[in-house]
Amino acid sequence: MFDVDRLREYPNIAGIFEYVNKRYKLFSKTFNYISASFDDDYLIFCEEIATVLRKMYSTEASFTNCLNGFIKYSHEYLLLQVSLSRKGKYFYSSFDEVNQSVYQADVMNGYYLDGLLLSQILWPNHYKIGRYFISLKNTAGISSAILDMPSGAGIYSYFITRHFQFNKLSSIDISPYSTSYTKKLLTSAGLLDTKRISLRVQDVYDIDDSLRYDFIVCGELLEHVEHPEKLLMKLRQLLNDQGMLFLTTAIYAAAIDHIYLFKNIDEVRDLLRKYFQICSELILPVSLKEYKVEMTNTPINYACVLRKEG
Repeated sequence: MFDVDRLREYPNIAGIFEYVNKRYKLFSKTFNYISASFDDDYLIFCEEIATVLRKMYSTEASFTNCLNGFIKYSHEYLLLQVSLSRKGKYFYSSFDEVNQSVYQADVMNGYYLDGLLLSQILWPNHYKIGRYFISLKNTAGISSAILDMPSGAGIYSYFITRHFQFNKLSSIDISPYSTSYTKKLLTSAGLLDTKRISLRVQDVYDIDDSLRYDFIVCGELLEHVEHPEKLLMKLRQLLNDQGMLFLTTAIYAAAIDHIYLFKNIDEVRDLLRKYFQICSELILPVSLKEYKVEMTNTPINYACVLRKEG
């Protein structure tokens, strides 16, 4: 638990909390959970990200637009979740629809990427997954080749360049908006080393099968494709025999670009175990309640560490 009065020591995140709490009343429950559950390490972490955001958006108007993007992103999730509960399916059903309406559209810069990045510090589960990922930093070394895909808002590329050792990092996404946003994030943080970091617009299926990576980061992609098994086969092909795959996905959790609907944890595990060994996992119901095995048709954030079977 952190003392709310101590927020004054972290002016950037304090300003974010003040604005979001004032403009989005539904955030109050989340803020109460954050202040009661996290310690000063959370404030330090969030202030770091918030400071980078301030550099990305140097004017008050642009920074305010960024915060409004998070509010829209969060409220959209709630509306889509209600629709999912009623209809039993996501808003879109095909990748082509999502690619045209979201990834190749101005909606990415309009609110999506700002909302996604801010969710890393303002959604408790995303924060917990981020800390889980950073705890893996010693699994990569100075000779490691790392693949981050999709780069999205660039948070995992940021974590890698900030906390991991590596020789080469390839951060790819099918959306030019994501690639540009990731570049802006790393540049604002002073972390863009173009000799070691490659940012490019590319589909994972277009990566040459002869290439191998020591560490692959696949943050929330399984639910964004029509055929997740095909994606897992490709990731296995690209992973070194002794390599490690960090993967996250959403279970029965709506978003404008979610396609494949997982209804419970076992559906995800059964699919993963066809191609990988699950070394560790983090299961976080969106309700912030304790996970129970009988949970089905319940929004859950899932993260895991995978290796190839022996």
